[in-house]
Amino acid sequence: MITASNFETLLLKSESTNIDFKLKQYNFKADQDKAQTAKFIKDIISFCNTIRTESGFIVFGIGVNSDGSKNLIGLDENVDDSVFQEKIMNKVSSNPVFSYSSIMYLGKTYGIIEIPVAKYSEPILPLNRMKGLEPGKVYFRRGSSNSEANAREIITINKWLESLPDRTSELTLPLEIPKLIAKITSRKYALSECIAEVLQIAERFNLPGLKEFCKNELSGWRNKIPEEDVPKLLSYRVNEVIISPYEVEINPFSGLNSSGLMNEMKKTDGFYTRRVLFSQPISEIETFLKRINDNPDKTLMTLKISGKKFFSDSKYDDLKVT
Repeated sequence: MITASNFETLLLKSESTNIDFKLKQYNFKADQDKAQTAKFIKDIISFCNTIRTESGFIVFGIGVNSDGSKNLIGLDENVDDSVFQEKIMNKVSSNPVFSYSSIMYLGKTYGIIEIPVAKYSEPILPLNRMKGLEPGKVYFRRGSSNSEANAREIITINKWLESLPDRTSELTLPLEIPKLIAKITSRKYALSECIAEVLQIAERFNLPGLKEFCKNELSGWRNKIPEEDVPKLLSYRVNEVIISPYEVEINPFSGLNSSGLMNEMKKTDGFYTRRVLFSQPISEIETFLKRINDNPDKTLMTLKISGKKFFSDSKYDDLKVT
């Protein structure tokens, strides 16, 4: 996180291989041709591929005059770090290490992307052809601008990367978390896959509470915590359902949608509204939800669970939960 003192130090610097000042944010909202995304990607990989001994910075909200003096304009709106992480994901050959944060300084908001020195197996390359980007080309900072590296420069960059110590195990949580948030919010990956990745990070950084949580999400929460603690600790897994000891058959010609069907059940004897903890492994819940998403015309879907907690009669053990 950049402090006010760090920010003031950045303001004293001139644009170079290590720092770039921008008046405005990348305009991702009006980016139909992906030109803004391409510009952002080029900036990030250029910093990553630039030989240096300290972090590089892109500072937003600062105008630079021809004489090098700066205008502290500030930003009208901010962008979350997860947006930046998602914009570059799967578009370059290696995941670049960077983080975005904002700072309030003299009553105005500024944005800062920090790109630390990190070891990669080779220079980071764009995978897709975009405006100003060619797949397989190496881009780096030449002075205060981004340039395509020639053959000799590529050799030099490779040698520099090889000389860097392997700091994979030293990556900090602030750099790991944004990548995970971007992966989860992109909705391109199963939540179970993301939780498994979180478990690996929890084990790497020795976070016992997070490790236990991830393991229970992956294996299921049945009998893992006292029942009285469920509303507080697992409220996100508790949902209101209609339960019944009877088999439910729907007349396909009834014309009822799912909402109408629920209302009918609530008014019918033998159907009860309950708040139920879904304690199954997250992968099972994902499979169940996929069945619903793959069958949008389905009015009703059921899930079998034990009815012992609702009915004392053992004949209701295979209770249908709707």
